[in-house]
Amino acid sequence: MYQQDKRVVKTKKNIRETFLTLLGEMPFEKITVTQIANQALIGKTTFYLHYNDKYELAEECIRDFLQTIEDGVRKQCLSAGSENSYLTELAGFLGSMTDQILLLNRISFNSFYLYDKIRDTLCAVLKDIFRADGVSENKIDMQAYQAASSMIAFLRYKCGINPGVSHTDYIRNLSEVIDRPRSQGLRS
Repeated sequence: MYQQDKRVVKTKKNIRETFLTLLGEMPFEKITVTQIANQALIGKTTFYLHYNDKYELAEECIRDFLQTIEDGVRKQCLSAGSENSYLTELAGFLGSMTDQILLLNRISFNSFYLYDKIRDTLCAVLKDIFRADGVSENKIDMQAYQAASSMIAFLRYKCGINPGVSHTDYIRNLSEVIDRPRSQGLRS
């Protein structure tokens, strides 16, 4: 098994952490390789040994984050206590990541949308989980997309409108909306 040199791992970690710190302080567009290198206490040559530019660095940070989501979603869904609690467990896990989401959402290039990437990651993982749970093949795509879209709506709400909302309150309200009977006054 290939094992990366510890110095390389440490340097790349330092560069990523420095980049994320700078991203918290200024817009992505204003961050330069020179700033990253200076803050990380490395030379620009060292930066370029590991990354072609700040975009490649940003992509690696996003890939690592999406992998964390994938691993966490698998763990949360597999450890959910009852068959209906996976959305609550999933929302709790994702809700704990709002600071990282807000930070990475500041990255903008090439029509990149973080929420779309998170939704796509969630869909892929949930399809695997639903398939393993024996969900009918013709329902897997729709159910995975619905669950992933609900989680994105939760994240957008928590990150943008009401940071204090709990995942259990959100799921409870979502259930009320879904189960709400149609009002008599809305008949055509």
